[in-house]
Amino acid sequence: MAPYNSKVWAHPPHEMNSIWVGERVATIRFEDILSNVIQRKDAPAWGPNAQFRYPMNGTGHIWEKIFSELPKENTRLNARVAAVRTKKGAKALELADGTKVPFDGLLSTMPLPLLLRSLPDE
Repeated sequence: MAPYNSKVWAHPPHEMNSIWVGERVATIRFEDILSNVIQRKDAPAWGPNAQFRYPMNGTGHIWEKIFSELPKENTRLNARVAAVRTKKGAKALELADGTKVPFDGLLSTMPLPLLLRSLPDE
């Protein structure tokens, strides 16, 4: 949890106390819980994440929408990338089948470690 909490709070968790999280973590009162159970009602929404917009078809829908907006002639699916050339004036993907695909900008869904290993010019 430490890397996640460091990222969320932008501060080392071991230097934090209850005052830091007091605004973001709901206080639990036994009386309220018992009352809600007896009355069969949900607790009121609370905190910064009490309500937020969520894509109708899940977060994957965001990427499907982005993909649908890209020019079809510039999209490749299931193409194995051998190298990503990044030298100025010679930017291109080298695919495993020998195809070279020039690019000005690149949107990649490769796992980051694999993408980084594919950058021989860097």
